[in-house]
Parts: sequence; structure tokens; C-alpha cells
Amino acid sequence: MAESGDEDLGRPGTSNAVNGNVQGPVVQAANVHAVHFHHTPKVTTTPRQLPPDNGAFVGRAADTAELDEAVEADDPQARTIVISAIHGTAGVGKTTLAVHWSHRVRSRFPDGDLYINMRGYDSGSPVDAGDALDQFLRDLGVTPSDIPADVQAKSGLFRSLMHERRMLVVLDNVADVAQVEPILPGSGESFVLITSRNRLDALHSRYLVRRVSLDLLSHDESIALLRKVLGSEVVDREPAAASTLVELAARLPLAIRIVAEAARGRPRGALADLVDELEHSGSTMDDFVSEDESVRLSAVFDHSYALLQERDAVLFRRLGVHPGARFSVHAAAVLVGGDVTETRRGLRRLAANHLVEEGDDRRFTFHDLLRVYARHRSAADDPAEVADAAFRRLATWYLTSATQASVILMPQRSLKATADDVAGMVFASYDQALDWCELEREEIRAVVQESAARGLHDHAWKLPVAMRGFYNLRKHWKDWIVTHEIGEQAARSVDDGYGRSRVLNGIGTVLQQTGKVADAVAYHREAAELALAAEDVVGATSALDSLGHAHRRQRQFAQAAGCFRRSLELRTEREDTYGQAWSWNNLGELAVAEGKLDEGHRYLSRALELRIEVDDKWGQGRTLHGLGECEVAAQRPDVALARFADAVRLRKSIGDAWGAAASLECLGDVRASTGDADGAVAAWQEALPMLESVADLGAPGCGRRSPRTRIPLQAAARRGRRVPRSGATWRAGPRTSRRRWCAPGRSSGRPSSPPAGTSPAAWRGSSAGTAGAAGRGRRRTPALRRSGQAGKGHHPGCRS
Repeated sequence: MAESGDEDLGRPGTSNAVNGNVQGPVVQAANVHAVHFHHTPKVTTTPRQLPPDNGAFVGRAADTAELDEAVEADDPQARTIVISAIHGTAGVGKTTLAVHWSHRVRSRFPDGDLYINMRGYDSGSPVDAGDALDQFLRDLGVTPSDIPADVQAKSGLFRSLMHERRMLVVLDNVADVAQVEPILPGSGESFVLITSRNRLDALHSRYLVRRVSLDLLSHDESIALLRKVLGSEVVDREPAAASTLVELAARLPLAIRIVAEAARGRPRGALADLVDELEHSGSTMDDFVSEDESVRLSAVFDHSYALLQERDAVLFRRLGVHPGARFSVHAAAVLVGGDVTETRRGLRRLAANHLVEEGDDRRFTFHDLLRVYARHRSAADDPAEVADAAFRRLATWYLTSATQASVILMPQRSLKATADDVAGMVFASYDQALDWCELEREEIRAVVQESAARGLHDHAWKLPVAMRGFYNLRKHWKDWIVTHEIGEQAARSVDDGYGRSRVLNGIGTVLQQTGKVADAVAYHREAAELALAAEDVVGATSALDSLGHAHRRQRQFAQAAGCFRRSLELRTEREDTYGQAWSWNNLGELAVAEGKLDEGHRYLSRALELRIEVDDKWGQGRTLHGLGECEVAAQRPDVALARFADAVRLRKSIGDAWGAAASLECLGDVRASTGDADGAVAAWQEALPMLESVADLGAPGCGRRSPRTRIPLQAAARRGRRVPRSGATWRAGPRTSRRRWCAPGRSSGRPSSPPAGTSPAAWRGSSAGTAGAAGRGRRRTPALRRSGQAGKGHHPGCRS
């Protein structure tokens, strides 16, 4: 499948000249490698993301007072706090204190609160700064498809959004400074609360940081917590046993809650018996906490685990096999090979014993100590082949589910099935499939990594390919690249040319979409060669399509046409209607790019017929947009308006925000060309919430961002309502993609005067106002390059 990406603007060079009369000093840059436009979008929702408060919170009066003092400080630079537990940090209650205190003060932050568990101490992969920024930007209303790929660009956008807002940001379980520094707001009145097992000295050396060193609970606080969980009557009946019990639990809140649950419902003398059982346990947990506390904490976990019913103990161990941070009921049922309803009951029994935690999204997770303990129990109690079989079922379930989702989201080419017979999720609607992929995205990445580590090479490459349609819709660049690179290595390790072809083509596509077109060519070419060698016609045609798009973006039109026509031949031979629609669409876009408008219109119309026939709504949206571009180039604005409007409706209906915004932006352009200023602004403003991002021209790691992102921002920021209200027409220059505002009776040169409704000053600063400079040999900015009456070498700039 071919997807659209960034357009090569085809700039032969960059001019850096000073023209006109200048008074005073002049600063002239030598080489400008990147220009970043930071746009601060309007936040339409107030995020409130704090986890539920723990009703069993006790003590910590001094620590709470220190945090209160920090939030009341006048110096906003001092509002970055680190909670560092210097004695037995794991399980000491850092998160509990942070969440409890944050609930107390959240009313001070009218713009909302953000929370993320950075998982710095999980045995799996921690959340890096880029992933955390991804989540926060989405939570603040930025369209997923328009979040920059580069961490620095994400950080800059996040800081722009946070400026002059008063928000509470909780970064939980941070491992090191590199994980958190890009997420710190640059200015404003927001308050950042960080929890970590480390002191984060490097952060303290760079910022004004208040530290709260969290120690173990005092003995009295530990008894108070036991009373709160178990009840005062039980504790007062056996004060000596209660005192010993909290010491055996190392005065760690997590362990105290677990032993309290173990004691619940016992008869008189229960605490003394429990103490005796714990004192005679020989287990250790040196991997979890300090040596002095490991014996006691391990005994607590062992005792709680021993009290489980066998089916719940099995469930607990199997959950240790899951490589992700969270797990759904369905995933847990696959791990145990059981019924979903019974698995849900088992998970809730584990939650009642504080061995797992249930989240707001109805998925479950471990405390990091208990995750390690579950894996320890799995390794100790189950034969290796049992754990391996459980993981294989899980990986196959994810693969089957992702494949079924991809068929709904964006019709994909078929994959060779695995030998496993594991039923996946069944999706009743487009939204269900999209939501499942988004919810399980991080877990799928973890499963891909674990599959490769366990030698499940088929799963390691097929799962990324199955997710490609989702990645294309939501533009999760990092997940796309990471999973596909793992998949390519997995397929290469078993000399699977079929698999390598599919994965290499996916890598090339994401390189195109992030502006690295030259790098993408080699990937697509090798993918096509491997697919043909493996007699994979579907994979070969997809790779040829992608290679053709890369050539087109490099303005190598003859090579592009050769790829597209060869792909069409192969698809016609095998009567692949869906594929033929892609080929006709690609040939049509290419013809329009070359200025062959009649030919382009004919090819695109044929593509639309076929896409309607196979009910390919994503493809219909793209082709309608292409027809709109063709009508613009042919000077038929009324028809173009209808095409773009149809594309907008269709793309919005399937959740394709990236494509819908592109069509809205072009719809606004055409409305402006016909004098409909209000309609133009309405279209641009509707597109902006989908594209609230940095219009970064050449950001590291991302390349030039698509006109889809760049132009709507500039359309609103530069043009605003400075469009002609009446008496002006739109023309396309004979050998340029620039659209020009022309006064009545004029050709496509510079208008003699500003259009109605535009001030002279604004007109002089606008693209139209500087158009006359072209006649003096001075290049105009390419930022608003568009598809018009194309001369040689022209190509559409407003891409679907």
C-alpha cells in the first residue's frame, strides 16, 4: 500500500540577500538549516489525570508540609520537586504521597493536571521522554498525526502549550534526569512533582529543586495504617503481634497493606499466627529492595501468594509472562488459556489482595515490585515450556487482533497465517478497532521486542506489518520505526525474504512521511526485489507503488511512471481490483504533477470508481482530494470545492484527521480564491485543531513536515482574514505553483493594489504583496507552494 508523505519542495538553492534601503545595523545569517514555527493551540479540554486517591493514606505530616511550602513559593523556578526515598525506596509510598497530596492541591491548578508513570524501574522498557511528551501533547488536544517526531520539537511545543498556564504535572517513577528533563515546562506557573528512587542530583544542579526525602513509615504511622486497613478492634486486641507484624513488613506501606489483607477474616489470635508464619519463612527478595528489608518483604509476598487459590496463583504467575506494563482481561485470559469472565473474577480477587491494581481503563497493572515477584514465581514454579507456550499464545492473540483491526482501519494486504489457532479480538466498528490499537500500542511494541528475544521471528515481523495501517493513521513515528526495525532483523535472521520485503517497505514509507525520501528509495527498491523473488505479487506491487512515490517526490517522473505502470500490470494480471485502484490513483496524481490534467482527471476518476466498488473509504478520501487538486489546476474552482468538501466528510467519518485537515486547508484556499473570505477562514480554523503542532521546516529526525501541517498554520497566522472580499480572482502562474490574488482585469502578475478588506501594510507583508519580486529575479518563499496550472516539473503541494 502506498501512503502519502511530505512533498519535496524542489528548491534548487537558498538566497540570502539584503534588498532595499536599510538604516541601522543589519544581522545576516550565513546558513539557516531549520526554521521552527511554534504555534500555541487552544486547549479545548481541561485534563484531570490524577489516579484515584488512596483512602488508606496515613502520616507523612512533615513531608506534606514541605510540599505545601513548595507550592506556595513565589519563585516559579523553584516549582520542580523531587521525592527521593533514601531508605528502601521501593514500596515506601512515593506514589501514594504524590497522588494524595496532588488531590489536596489540585484546585490550585485551574488549567488541569497531567500524570504519567515513567516506569523507570520496571523490568521492561521505561517510558522515554518522547513517549511521555506524545501522551501529554495528545492530552492537551494536539492531533496525533501532527506531533513532531523529534523529541526537541515535542518539548518545544509542550513548553509553548504550558506557557502562562497553571497546571500540575506528576512524573511518577522517574529513573534518571534524561528521562524527565525534556518534559519540564520552560516557564509559567505550572508545578512539576517527580517521584524517583534516585536523588537525581544532575537535575538539582541545573534547576532549583526542592527535595523531599521519604523514609520508611515510623512505627506509629505503620500501626495507624494497619488500623485503617484492618480495623482498630483487631489491632487493639493483639497489640504486640501488630507491632511485630509491621516490622516484619519492613514498615513499607505496600507490604503492610498486603499483610493486613492476609489477616482479614482470621479468628482471634490471627495476627500472632500470621507473625509466626512470616518469621519462619526462608524466602528473600534481594532483587527488589535493600538486603535488610528483602527477607521481610519477600516473606510478606510469599505468604500472600501461598494463600491464593491455585487458579489465582496460576493467573498471577502467567501475568508475569506479559512483557507490557498493563494487561487487559482478554490478554490475561489468553495467558491462562481460560474463560474471559472467570479471568476477570480472578483479576479482581488478586486486586482485592493488593497483588494487582485495576486502572480507570479497566486494564490491570502491577506495582513494579510485584511484577518482578510474579516473574520470579513463574520461573520458580512453572516449567520453561509452560511459560513459553503462554507467551506464544499471547503474541498470536495480539497478531490476530491487530490483523483484524487493520482490515477495518485500512484494508491491508493478506499475510501468511501462523500455525497457531488463537482467536483474536472481534471489532464491531471502526472506532472499536482504532481504540483497541491505541490502547494496546505500548504493549504491542513490548510484545514485538519479546517475540524477537524469544525467537518467535514470525510474530516479530508480522505484528509490525499488521499495525502499519494504524501507524499510518495516527502517525506514531517512533513505534512504527522501532517495531519495523526489530521485524526486519527477525525476518533476516531466518532468511525470510517475504517478511523482509513487507517490513522494509514499511520502513521506507515512514522515512518518506518524515521527509527522508532519498533514504527511502533503497528500502523500497530492495523490498520490491525481495517480493518478486518470493513470488509475492501483492508485496511487490505495494513496494513498487512506494518506490514510485519516492521518485515522484524527487521529481523523477519517468521513473515514477515506470513503477506505477509495472504495478498496474501485475495487479491487472491477478484481477486485484483494490490494487488497481491504487495504481490508477498513483498514475493520476503523477499526471497532475506533470501538468497533464486531462490524463490525470481520467486516471483519478477510474480510481474512484474502483474504490467505491471495493468500499475502500480511506482510498476514496485520498482520490477525492486528488481530483480536487486536479480541478484547482484546471481553473475549475466550483468543482474543486465539491471534491474537497466530499473528501473532508469522508475522511472525518473514518477518523483520518491527517487527511481531513489537508482537505480542509485546500477547501479554504479555494473558497478564498472565489472571494468567500468567511468560508475560507472557517475551513482553516476547523483544520487547526487537527494540526496544532510545530510547523518545523527540517527539524532533526523529522525532515520537512508536510504542507498539511505547515500551510494551515501559516494560512491562519499570515493570511487570517486578509483575503479578497470581492472583485478579485484567483490565477495560477504558468510555471509556478504559487497562487496569486489578482485584481479585476489583471493577469497572474502582482496586483496593482491590495484586495478589498486588506490593509496596505498587511498587503505588503503578504505572499501576494511580494509577488512582484519574482519579476526582479528574487525567489518567493515556498511555504505556500500549491498545485496550479503546472508547467514542467510541477507537482501537487497540497497532498492527501
